[in-house]
Amino acid sequence: MTVMGGRIHDICYDVPLDESLFRTDTPEGYTIEVQPRDRITEKEVVEYVGIVADANGKMFPDELSGPCIVDAINRALRKPRKDYTPSERRCYDTDHRYGVRFGNRLAPIAVFFHEDLDSVVKGSFHYLGKGVNLGDRDRIVCSYKLKNAEKPSNRRRRK
Repeated sequence: MTVMGGRIHDICYDVPLDESLFRTDTPEGYTIEVQPRDRITEKEVVEYVGIVADANGKMFPDELSGPCIVDAINRALRKPRKDYTPSERRCYDTDHRYGVRFGNRLAPIAVFFHEDLDSVVKGSFHYLGKGVNLGDRDRIVCSYKLKNAEKPSNRRRRK
């Protein structure tokens, strides 16, 4: 018989613990250095969405969420890297770079439009790119309101 798992038992709850175990003071000889969090710029988001569209046959995906973008990356991953098209290589490399930088895939989109509450007015992002060809200057791909814009009532529209 091979053991495939285990169980922990004899767990004690509400055990008194010394408060010094949970100190958050700076240890002697150390200093605290506060750094601003890493942020995605509007330019990076626009560039990333264009890279995804290029890898998706020069057409914007049906939606800017996981499955549609991951499909473009997975198509490339099904073949050896030497066989990637230039657009597949750029899409994969860019997505990987942001994944390492932020710890998640789709970082530019997720961070800028949904997680970074200092960039875009919450709930103002609308994606309209389904079926739009890359380079089509007559179609709006997305719109949103920047929080710190000169005229915050104006919506940004990206073509």
